[in-house]
Amino acid sequence: MALMTILIGLAILAVAVVSGLILYSKYSVQGFQNPSPPSVPTFTMFYADWCGHCKKAKPGFVEFMSNGEVQVGDKKVKINMVEADSGNAKLNTMKVQGYPTFMLEMPSGKVVEYKGKRDVPGYLEFLNAELGVKNSTA
Repeated sequence: MALMTILIGLAILAVAVVSGLILYSKYSVQGFQNPSPPSVPTFTMFYADWCGHCKKAKPGFVEFMSNGEVQVGDKKVKINMVEADSGNAKLNTMKVQGYPTFMLEMPSGKVVEYKGKRDVPGYLEFLNAELGVKNSTA
């Protein structure tokens, strides 16, 4: 009887651990900690040249990143693009699973995925909210 109780307890523990790992892997991007964070906030579009959604989003993002950075309140935000077939290590570090994917990396190591409108006003609204800024200039 005691052996059965121990085995049931171990089975419950195993299910709990596996469930936790599944939930962690499914939701780890939002608030995920980057082990090598950038020195300034960095907003990156991960894209693939063969992706139809990327082809639509890319021109607006290129316009947004015109000189590689934008001013959001009193903070400069570095703007990047990473192509899926480039072999860039960020593709694995940032857990990119589909395209396009937009990620904001903070110097604190926090990473937030952007899922809003794929246009300049949408990007600015997101950056303002994440950086705690009311108004910005681009």
